[in-house]
Amino acid sequence: MSEFVRIIDPAGRTIRNDLYNSPPDAASYIIFKDGGLVKAKNGRTGQIEFSGDDAATVIQQAIDALPVHGGKIFIKRGNYKINTQINIATDHVHIEGESIGWGTEGSGSAYSATTLYTEDDIGYILNFTGMWGSIARLNLRGGHKSGGVSFNTESFVTECFITQCTTGINSGSHSRIYDNLIEYCENGIYLNWWETIIDNTFGHNTVGSLVHGGGRVVIVGNTDEKSASFYLAWPTELKYVISIGNILLEHTDSIYKLHGHTTDQVYIIGDIVDGGGVTPHYIETHAGRTILDVVVAHCSVKNLTGAVFLEQAEGTIKKHHVSGFVAEGSGTATIPAGSTSVTVSHGLATTPTKVLVTPIGDPGDRFWVANVTSTSFDIVVATAPAADIDFYWQAEV
Repeated sequence: MSEFVRIIDPAGRTIRNDLYNSPPDAASYIIFKDGGLVKAKNGRTGQIEFSGDDAATVIQQAIDALPVHGGKIFIKRGNYKINTQINIATDHVHIEGESIGWGTEGSGSAYSATTLYTEDDIGYILNFTGMWGSIARLNLRGGHKSGGVSFNTESFVTECFITQCTTGINSGSHSRIYDNLIEYCENGIYLNWWETIIDNTFGHNTVGSLVHGGGRVVIVGNTDEKSASFYLAWPTELKYVISIGNILLEHTDSIYKLHGHTTDQVYIIGDIVDGGGVTPHYIETHAGRTILDVVVAHCSVKNLTGAVFLEQAEGTIKKHHVSGFVAEGSGTATIPAGSTSVTVSHGLATTPTKVLVTPIGDPGDRFWVANVTSTSFDIVVATAPAADIDFYWQAEV
């Protein structure tokens, strides 16, 4: 038998009569400010169930009152000071603000926002220990002392503005993070495993916008400006990473720092990079580490203060069509009659790892490549020819 909620006005008239189970998109609780109080209204019955002058306490009470299958907490526009960490232990809890933006409370502006902020070290403003948690349209401001939001696993974050946090988002694992603005944090997003990071805007993050302690991550279409690094990774095994089509501007440290003990199957494709005369390197590997399979292709890179690639690990990054970094070259060279060698300037960005030469005609004796450096190599024949000998050469980094 279905259960109903009946709401009766003071005159005894029924003003609402609906099923106990609300529609899927209805909020379980609506949080709003009323003068100096914060109140939590039941989204089904319309009754004020919790009220007080401490926003964290009221929001926590509403979350704790959710059924075991979770629910939705909707927070109206306003600035809510959070004095203690809000903990979400129930699975399937969605916390949604009315809007994000930069307007002031009470301005009536379309940009006035739902802002949860703290001035203290409380850990994280929102701490999800349950699974399948999500947030949307929230401003989270950590006062440079606390994190924004921490998840367990299977999380979703969209349309949030996160700033001044120690770590903006601790993503747990299996997270989808789309269309957020994350800036002026130490760590923008701390990545673990199986993450998807798409169409976010980062800026001015002092350690890194994406700090990675695991593997298996897809990074697509993000913008980052004036952070230290865009992607900083140091797990024991960094594996299964693809980064495509990001716009990366004026970083103060190397943009990608691949510091995993072993780095394998990492693909970076189609980035647009402008170092603005302040960024030292595009991609950096760490001494004492091992590079197995890393490919960088079809990227536009300019205005760095140092080399495009700073490779200090064992192993070599495979590079294809990276502007600002000449990885392949070819041409012809001639050993004159009576000589046994010719020096070829290859024009590559660094010392080639492969040089192939082919004589055009019969060289008359053995030939080989010698003295390969960052600027040139020699083609040598065992016996000086009686006539000029032409060679075709091809070199790659």
